Amino acid sequence: MQMKKIINLFLVSIMILMVFVSCKPEKEEIDEEENPADAAVDGPETSGEEDVLERVYPNLPDADFGGYDFNFLTVYDSGIDWTDWDPRDIYAEAESGDLINDAVYKRNAIIEEKYSIKITETCVLRSAFNTRFRTSVASGDDDFDAAMPYLQEVVSYAQQGWLTDLHSIDRVDLSKPWWNQSCVSQMSVGGRLYFVQSDITVIDNDAMEAMVFNKDIIQHNELESPYELVNAGKWTLDKLIEMSKNVSSDLNGDGIMDLRDDRFGLVVQRTSFLSFYAAAGGTIVGKDKDDLPYINFSNEKNYLLLAKLTEMMQDKQNAVDLHRYEGKFAIYDEQAKMFSEGRALFMWLRMRVVENLRNMETDFGIIPMPKADELQKNYIGRINHNVSTALTVSKTNADLERTGIVLEALAGESKYTLQPAYYELNLKTKFARDSESEAMLDIIYDTRNMLYDLAEIYNFGDFAGTIRGIPTHDRNADYASQFEKYEPKMQKDIEKIIENYE
Repeated sequence: MQMKKIINLFLVSIMILMVFVSCKPEKEEIDEEENPADAAVDGPETSGEEDVLERVYPNLPDADFGGYDFNFLTVYDSGIDWTDWDPRDIYAEAESGDLINDAVYKRNAIIEEKYSIKITETCVLRSAFNTRFRTSVASGDDDFDAAMPYLQEVVSYAQQGWLTDLHSIDRVDLSKPWWNQSCVSQMSVGGRLYFVQSDITVIDNDAMEAMVFNKDIIQHNELESPYELVNAGKWTLDKLIEMSKNVSSDLNGDGIMDLRDDRFGLVVQRTSFLSFYAAAGGTIVGKDKDDLPYINFSNEKNYLLLAKLTEMMQDKQNAVDLHRYEGKFAIYDEQAKMFSEGRALFMWLRMRVVENLRNMETDFGIIPMPKADELQKNYIGRINHNVSTALTVSKTNADLERTGIVLEALAGESKYTLQPAYYELNLKTKFARDSESEAMLDIIYDTRNMLYDLAEIYNFGDFAGTIRGIPTHDRNADYASQFEKYEPKMQKDIEKIIENYE
């Protein structure tokens, strides 16, 4: 394993310098009606030979756009808990020694020279982004060529008719490996796709949901290695709960489990509730043979799964849901501090947050979200829609030929520059404390087993938004009655979206 890691890291370095080899395998497209939990995959690890593939090139014509400024409209947030999610993958002014920045700069320079363009960025505060986008569309302006709104907000743009169906842009080939195939298949409605995620950005990588564990606590309590559990297919919710209960302790002996003074088995946030649910194969909405969404929530399997997760997150002796303390402190900072100080065995997070742990003295490991049980074939990954953006093209775009060429070229180049840089950053900067990290990253970022949760992204009838807050606020956990209450509104929203898209 160590030799494999050395070889792969060497290859990654060569790829970044020479810009012609991919460090990660091409991902297979997932069937629209197939649950990632049941997809047939031969194993969690890919071989070293599979990691090195012949480069795929975009099928694009030569073009000279005469120094045109190709402008992206991007978004940032001023909130203290949102600074990690400011855009860093579209524009770079110059090389700085930072892996991501320099990869963006080199990628852009290659495309700028090839097509005689200048890639620019207009970055707008989140609270003003919707107004800026809407005003541009309403006035027929063409002041940006593509936009990167947050995934949870872009769905309203599509429903209001502000966006171009990406399938209609001839030069964009959505079957190519630099377009996230799970997103392409799962986020379309009736064959129309108005937003997509791709290798152009790394914020979607940053938004991948995963877990970290404290190695010292594992060793001192003589617990099983989470790495070994993952590789054996035995990393499950029951195992997470069991191990969490084994380490929770009233360290100061005052008889009260206190956030700041005691040790817990698990630290989570409100949004992690549906993250655990999706990773365990839970569903709310599926898609039929006509690529149209339908409700598939009401069954005993989903109800039992939600009950187990609710009990896990409401067990105040073993778990801390930091959204219970919303408004009292910066949740993300407190989460990282709590884990770094050894006051939690496991922590749910989005991958970008791991950078905040780089100065942690105690060794930690990274693992995928747990399965429902050992019968579940695969670990399911999910991109958190609260913090990730998606690529869109306004319906007022005046030159789809030029836009398509530039976006396809950028995506194709990013697969062999930006994505290897991100992968190397993960291996060398974040997770290089052990030799098992590479295999875990392969599982976490395997797009064949990635789920885009239509129900939560579209929030049909506000059902997903409601139930994810139930554990945090100790509300009625009778999910069958909750569904009965919200189903009519869910169905109405789905029908409205289908009608709008058609």
